[in-house]
Amino acid sequence: MDTAVVRRPRWALWVLGTALLLALVAFGAAGAFAQGAPQLQYVSHEIIYDTINHDGVANPGEFVYLLVRIRNTGTVTAYNLSGSLQTGNWEATCEGVGVYGDLGPGQERSQQSGDLYFHLSPLTPDGRVIEFTLDLFDQFGTYYSLGPFQITVVDSTGPYLSAKSVAPKVAAPSSPVTLTATLLDGAGVNAVTATVHSSDNSIVTEFPMYDDGLHGDGSAGDSTYGAVWTTPSVAHDFIAGFKAVDGLGHAAEYPDQLGFTTRGFSRHSNILLVIDDLNEPGLDTFYTEALANNGFAYDLWYTFYRGSVPNSVIMNYVPCIVIWAVPERGMLNDPEDASARETLMNYLDQGGKLFVTGQDVGFYVHDHPFYTDYLHAQFVQDNVDMFAIRGIAGDEIGDGLAFTIEGTGSGAGNQQWPSEINPISPAQRVFEYYTPGGSAAVRRTPAGHESHLRGKAPAPSGVEPQEIMGSGTAGIRVDTGTYKVVYFAFGFEGIDDEADRNAVMRAVVGWLHGHSNFEKNLAAGWNLVSLPVIPENKAITEVLSSVAGKYSLVEAYDAEHDTWRIYDPAMPPEANTLLTLDEATAFWIKMTEPATFQLPGLLPIYTEQQLFAGWNLISYPASEPRAVADALASIAGKYTQVLRYEPGESTAWKRYNTSIPPWANSLTQITPGWGYWIYVTQDCTLTIIN
Repeated sequence: MDTAVVRRPRWALWVLGTALLLALVAFGAAGAFAQGAPQLQYVSHEIIYDTINHDGVANPGEFVYLLVRIRNTGTVTAYNLSGSLQTGNWEATCEGVGVYGDLGPGQERSQQSGDLYFHLSPLTPDGRVIEFTLDLFDQFGTYYSLGPFQITVVDSTGPYLSAKSVAPKVAAPSSPVTLTATLLDGAGVNAVTATVHSSDNSIVTEFPMYDDGLHGDGSAGDSTYGAVWTTPSVAHDFIAGFKAVDGLGHAAEYPDQLGFTTRGFSRHSNILLVIDDLNEPGLDTFYTEALANNGFAYDLWYTFYRGSVPNSVIMNYVPCIVIWAVPERGMLNDPEDASARETLMNYLDQGGKLFVTGQDVGFYVHDHPFYTDYLHAQFVQDNVDMFAIRGIAGDEIGDGLAFTIEGTGSGAGNQQWPSEINPISPAQRVFEYYTPGGSAAVRRTPAGHESHLRGKAPAPSGVEPQEIMGSGTAGIRVDTGTYKVVYFAFGFEGIDDEADRNAVMRAVVGWLHGHSNFEKNLAAGWNLVSLPVIPENKAITEVLSSVAGKYSLVEAYDAEHDTWRIYDPAMPPEANTLLTLDEATAFWIKMTEPATFQLPGLLPIYTEQQLFAGWNLISYPASEPRAVADALASIAGKYTQVLRYEPGESTAWKRYNTSIPPWANSLTQITPGWGYWIYVTQDCTLTIIN
């Protein structure tokens, strides 16, 4: 029997296929529904850090950090959860991301890492209730909105300082300066007072500020308060702060907010030390003491008092050294203003020598050409969370050095964010982070450190240490042939031990400018000598240790007081008046036998010697001989005769007299290692640049 072939229309096949597909989708959905899904709920929140008065409640103007606890009441694990706070209230700005990780059925927790925080407007009124949600995503992109939950604002603080200024920042003594402060409070501001004191606290004063448009305060009623103060006749560095009371009677004090100065500035040494810290002063001593302990003269420029360093100032140190320290937030690491970085790039292009140190330089400006192309550094991470540092074996700076920045010794104790970097060629590694004894390094944070002032969370949630992610480098050095740079990705001021700070500073300055081994043959009898190097130890017995037992007397002339200072090794130490020798001192030494005087040290860069009308005994701390007129160019026209004593010569005294032709003089060059008598017609300063 023939079987009939049944042909169904195409539309019927399409209907059948669609029905089958829908059935399969329904079956899958039913299976998924039967399997279950994560069900996330808000549980509770806790204020763990608030930045103004730390009272555990949200006050106007504060950054408020939360732990937000959630629960999974479903039957399926929620994977890789993370999210942020949200609010519809303009008075709170939500920031930060919290990471919850995997949350299984029945589990609950607060965020495991990251920070959930918000910033309250200073104008938020007392009692304001702000509603938040916690918005989360899992690894599949599923969105969850938990809450809402509420936080009530309590105004128990005084007015909020939102802006401040002083003009001019560098003023003349006995001249006016204008101070302004913008203060905000939801309850209004009743009174504002300025406080000013000198850096040595010898001057302390207080005066009212006004919002009336008549005291340099802008327009009346604009919340900016002003006052004009006339500086004293004696030059000082000054620090200004503010006090304010709101309409509820709550007071707020803002001490040490602004620096300004009536001191002039001029170059007097071989090193420009820039303390680039726009917050309250006080960290300069870690640098000045390390320099002074090594015998390095320096000129100090504190941006807190003086503002930016002009090109006209920094270019005076092109043959010398600039040390630029950024303890926290300064002009160099200002991400919005590149002028300081551009100034230093120009300085280096002209052949400068630069030491940069700061824990947050890389965090803020790691993508700027100054960082990558001049410091030759690659930023790896903001916080390596390791606080032991050692030198790279064989390195010209780091070899043999090791120290900590934990905050356990005499250092600043401010190293919360030591960065890890990698060198970019031609940079060389100088220091690296390490863990002593294989144990984890412990963070020691000074109490009350307000890291929020840097725009960085104070990490209350206990983020796990990152440890080494790259080369573990803490410091590098660069010699391009045009300029030299040393860069520490931590703050030098944080080095825990004074002796370590001294050693590190000496090594850095020594590499930037250079070392030398001075050697001079001394004849039996009297020799007139000076040092062309800076000795590590200036005690006279240490300086002359290479000829110990071969000399009987050392004498140096003090022209200011017309006296001789003497060291006799046969006399008791307390009977001697010449106890130290340095690169600015020329001296007579009486040898009992011929000997070779040897002394390693750093090459001086810039040396000043004060001369007094009449005869003076001077040194010549330079690396190369120069014609007399060139060597003494800084006092041209102020001297008439120069003498050098050369024992063993037929004519021991060599003379240069400005009144006779140069060819008629027996002394034609000033040479390192010799001392010189010079007759000057007036008091003056001899400057020698190496």
